[in-house]
Amino acid sequence: MDVNYEWTFFHSPEYRRSPYFDATVRDGAQGFDLYNHMLLPMFYSQLEYREDYWQNVERAGLWDVSVDTLEPFRRQGYAGLCVAYVIDQMNRERRRPVWGAVESNEASLRLASKLGFRPVDRIIVFERPG
Repeated sequence: MDVNYEWTFFHSPEYRRSPYFDATVRDGAQGFDLYNHMLLPMFYSQLEYREDYWQNVERAGLWDVSVDTLEPFRRQGYAGLCVAYVIDQMNRERRRPVWGAVESNEASLRLASKLGFRPVDRIIVFERPG
């Protein structure tokens, strides 16, 4: 079955294609996710997407909590309220929330600590300049 999809990306100078982007499109990628400002293939068919989704929902033990607050709404407690609600919901569903933040994001580290998260490990993230 030959399917033609139109791609719509809201352009941002922060988005960039992975080195394999064109190859994944040629191989039939039908959806992309944005991770670390890079477009990565998320699924190759609608069926695969649904299967992946339900496997994650039913089997994943750790769930990453993430929040990004627009500048005019920062330092007003909104992020904490939203994340506390999400954590409560995760706990009711027996999911274990985890928090990741770069060391330079002091606001994120403070909020994580305030919400009861404690550092358990460190990772090194490499980024190419430019």
